[in-house]
Amino acid sequence: MTLSDRIVRVAAPAMVVGLLLTGCATQPGTDVSPVTVTQSAPVDDAPVDDGPVDDGPVDDGPVDDGLFVAAEALGPGWSYRPERLGVPRWPWVQDDCPAYRDVDYPAHHHRLGAEQRRYHHPSSADLALGVVEVYEPTWAQRAMVDVRKVVQTCPTYRFGTASISFELLDPGPERADHPDRLLVRGRIEYPQSTTVSYFLSVRRGETVATLSLPDPGSSTAAQQTLHQMAEALSRTR
Repeated sequence: MTLSDRIVRVAAPAMVVGLLLTGCATQPGTDVSPVTVTQSAPVDDAPVDDGPVDDGPVDDGPVDDGLFVAAEALGPGWSYRPERLGVPRWPWVQDDCPAYRDVDYPAHHHRLGAEQRRYHHPSSADLALGVVEVYEPTWAQRAMVDVRKVVQTCPTYRFGTASISFELLDPGPERADHPDRLLVRGRIEYPQSTTVSYFLSVRRGETVATLSLPDPGSSTAAQQTLHQMAEALSRTR
């Protein structure tokens, strides 16, 4: 399998790793390498679901467009593409991590609906991807636990010669109306360059919104976008 074949395989199903690796195709002859994740607190293990590897009974009906954050929240120049892109896999799948086992992350088998949307920045040609998932009762909270666990379980792995790393960051001031938020900085280091992306997740009730965002320049800017994502969920509940 060629490097480009692997990039296509990863980028399509796994939003988090996929966005981080989009630069691979522009690095001729570059084999890719590790993901470094840091986490300050251990993750409590919940019972493992031995369900199928698919993403569960996902409805192909539309998810309310209002659940997706407005393009302006990503920064100046971003535009929103409202076309439906089909049902996405769980955004945090890491198929190339040797320690990743699908059965260790049961929540995504309990999704009732999921959709994804693209955001585009014409001047830079950057793309961002938003995913909104609706879960069966009680499973959205477990989904956020699963995200923390996958970040902890796959702290480093190699993808060719590049080094991939993830770091769990402070999501910003806690708010009682949307306390369940995650901010992750991803980094892929090539022999001669480094690509940084941010991955934002927020839960309200049984809905989880996730956004993959090219480096906005600072973690503070990413925190502001995360706050806007939480506000979008709050307005639709």
